[in-house]
Amino acid sequence: MAVGRIEDARARLYAAENHLKEHDYSGAMLEAQMCMELSIKALLDKLGISYKTREGRIPHDVSDKIPEAYEKLKQCPQDLKEYEVKSIRVELARSAVLLRLLTSIREYLEYGVNGLAGSKEVFEFTFAEKLAATIVEQVRNSYWRIYDLINRLEKGATIA
Repeated sequence: MAVGRIEDARARLYAAENHLKEHDYSGAMLEAQMCMELSIKALLDKLGISYKTREGRIPHDVSDKIPEAYEKLKQCPQDLKEYEVKSIRVELARSAVLLRLLTSIREYLEYGVNGLAGSKEVFEFTFAEKLAATIVEQVRNSYWRIYDLINRLEKGATIA
């Protein structure tokens, strides 16, 4: 399941990059949010960490599960140097921030602000060009780090 989900996340990353090239900033950030969500869920799946709520729902924002993932990663058999452990910790923290941030504005990215402006109007060039470019770049970095972690776990190799 983790491998399929991380591949789906890659498709969302590529879609985000294409939206960015087409100056569709809300679309780029929405796809970036989906990329982060799927990436983190893939890592959680690989580590056997459940993210369903008590009601059985699957939330978009699972950033609160990332510290648990880090603790499990630290327990994997490996020879990590201190700087490598810190790098993984910081990257996962950044992934948590990105997911929380993007999930918090997801409805605005999809629908805009009800009664005021649609998403394309809200997230137009002057407001969102640099924001979207930065978001997509940071999501790209996080995606590839999570992809690498999952790939190494799949192969039974060391993590960093």
